[in-house]
Amino acid sequence: MIPAQVIAAPRASRDESEIEMSPACHRILRRAICIAAGLLGIAPVVADYADVVLHDGTILRGDVEQQGGIVVLHTLVGDVRFPADRVIRILPIAASSALSAASAPATPTPTSTPAENAASEPASTGLTPPPKITPRDINRIRLGEMDVQGEPERVRVTFTRRDDQPLLEDVVSAEIAAMEAPDPRWRETLARGRPHEKLAVILAATGLKHADRIELRGETRVFDRFRKRVLPYVNKGCARAGCHIGPEARVFRLPDGSRASDSYAFVTFLILDSLRTRDGFLIDREFPAHSILAQFMLARDVAEVPHPEVERGRVAPVFHSRRDRRYEELIDWIASLRDQRPDYGLEYRLPEWATAEPAAAEASPNAEGATAGDGPE
Repeated sequence: MIPAQVIAAPRASRDESEIEMSPACHRILRRAICIAAGLLGIAPVVADYADVVLHDGTILRGDVEQQGGIVVLHTLVGDVRFPADRVIRILPIAASSALSAASAPATPTPTSTPAENAASEPASTGLTPPPKITPRDINRIRLGEMDVQGEPERVRVTFTRRDDQPLLEDVVSAEIAAMEAPDPRWRETLARGRPHEKLAVILAATGLKHADRIELRGETRVFDRFRKRVLPYVNKGCARAGCHIGPEARVFRLPDGSRASDSYAFVTFLILDSLRTRDGFLIDREFPAHSILAQFMLARDVAEVPHPEVERGRVAPVFHSRRDRRYEELIDWIASLRDQRPDYGLEYRLPEWATAEPAAAEASPNAEGATAGDGPE
C-alpha cells in the first residue's frame, strides 16, 4: 500500500495541440519503445526494460538506468535507487518477451553489471520475504522504545546474571558514580527501588548497553498499542488487497506466517519504520501527522499526500477524516515513539528492498503543475 510517489516536473506552458499523458502512460510508451528497439536490433535511447537481481535474491522489474555508481529502477510503483555493488546483474527482458509472444521462446542475454562474475541468477522472483526475528532482538526493540523521561512504566522485568557476574544494579550504579553530575536519585533507586523503577534508571543512564541482561515479560505500552490499534489498520489497508503480501508483493512485502505472532508484529514495525518515499518517511517521528503511513490511509480528498492510483484503480481509504478516532490513535501512537530512532543493536537484517533509497523527486509535492503518478496499494 505504501509506494514512492511519482512527481512530474512543473511545466511553464503547453502547446494547445500537445496531448497530456499520465506518468503511467509515459512508462508504457517507454516500454513499447524498448520492445520495438529490441525487435529491430536497435539500441534503445531510453532505459532498458529489465529485471534487476539483488544480492539477497530479490528480483525487481522495470526500466533501468545506470548513473555512475547508482542503478535507478523506474517502475509503475515509483523510482528507487540502488548502489551498483548491491546488484548482481541486470537481465534485459523487453525484446525477448515480445518475441516469445510472436513465436518460439527467446532467452534473454544477461548484461553484466558491477558484479560481472557474481553467482548465477536466483530461481525465485519478486520481493524476498523478510525473515523472522529472534526473541533477543524483539526484547531490544521493546526496551529501545520505552519512555524513560516520565513516570516509569509498570512492566514485568528480570535482570539476569551468570554465576561470575555482579548484579546488574551494582554494575550500573558504579557507572553512574563515574558520570559527571548524574541524577542524584538514580543510585538510590537502584538500591531500593522496584524492578520497573530500576529499569527506568538503567535505560536512562546507559541506554541499551546492558539490554542482553534485561528480560521483559509481557508487552510494553508502545507495542501493546501498536498491536491493538495500529497493526489491524496496516493489515486492513496493506495486506487485505494482496499488494504487499506473498510472492506477488510490490514495493514492500509484509512477513509470512501468523499475524498474531511476535515475529510478524515486530518485523512489520521495522519495515514501516525503515521505509521512506520521496514524499517522506512512512513513520515520521518528528512530525507524526506528516507520516506517509497515515496520509496514504486517508481518503484522497483529505490527505495532503494522497495514495497514488494503482493498476486496479484507486485504493479504498481506511480513514475518511482526520477526526476519525482511529486516525487520531495512529498519530498518537507515532508521537509516543522515541523522537530519534534508537540504535537497537539488532542482529536482524531487513531485505535489501526495505533499505533502497528513493529516487529524488523532480519537483516538490506542492510545486505548481505537480502531478501524482501511479503507485501500489
